[in-house]
Amino acid sequence: MAQEEYKTYPIRIRVISQKGYCAMLHKVGDEWVYKYEPGKLPETPNICEAALHSMALYFKPLWWGALFPFPTVDPDTFLVACPDAANPVFFELKRLRDQPIYLHYGGKYDPDLKD
Repeated sequence: MAQEEYKTYPIRIRVISQKGYCAMLHKVGDEWVYKYEPGKLPETPNICEAALHSMALYFKPLWWGALFPFPTVDPDTFLVACPDAANPVFFELKRLRDQPIYLHYGGKYDPDLKD
C-alpha cells in the first residue's frame, strides 16, 4: 500500500478581550500557536487550563479542516470564552490554512503495513 498524504492546520489562539482580573494575567494581544501531529503530543500552550479545556472541543475540527455545523462569520475562526463569568477572557481560535502540516501514513508510520 502506498503512503497517503494528509494535512492538519495549526491554530492561532489570540486573546481578543479581557475584563476584570485574570489569574493567569492574560491580556489582549497574547497569542499562541497550537499544532497537532498524530503520534506526537501537542505542546500545550501556557494558557489557563480552564480556558484551554473550554477550547478543546474545537481543536480537532480546526486542525483537520472541518466545518462547524452552525453558522460562523469565518469558517476558519471560532470565538471561545473562559468559564470565569465574573472575569471573562475571550479567545479567538484561527485555523492557519496558509501553514499546513503535511502528514504521511503508510510505510514506517503505520505499524499495520509491511514494507
